[in-house]
Amino acid sequence: MRVEMATSREQAKAGRDETRRLRLAIAGFGTVGSAVTRILMEQGDSSPFELAFILNRRVAEKRVDWVPGSVHWTDNIDEVLDSDIDVLVELAGGLDPTGTWVRRALASGKSVVTANKALIAAEGVALSELACRHR
Repeated sequence: MRVEMATSREQAKAGRDETRRLRLAIAGFGTVGSAVTRILMEQGDSSPFELAFILNRRVAEKRVDWVPGSVHWTDNIDEVLDSDIDVLVELAGGLDPTGTWVRRALASGKSVVTANKALIAAEGVALSELACRHR
């Protein structure tokens, strides 16, 4: 019988690594994005999630002092996708640029969570197929 050790990323995907926190990037810091961020911040270290990035246009106008300095603010999706985040949480809404962000995240093997009904209605089947291909 041969036993192989899984990497921490494989363990996290399989739900077997109890100590590793999933690294999140929130795309969109409007009403919903800022509320989700606040909830994550209130959970502190007990949260199974670590907020790593906030992606938003006009970052200088959106930055708030209650988000820790460890969270990187950017308006560049490449910076987010080139990082070691596990999940892109898309909360910006609409089809553009969010559709591009979600497609690129899925194509790069990132998981995506979205509440964007317009995007799902317009591209849901194609996004699902893309996610399956890049798992």
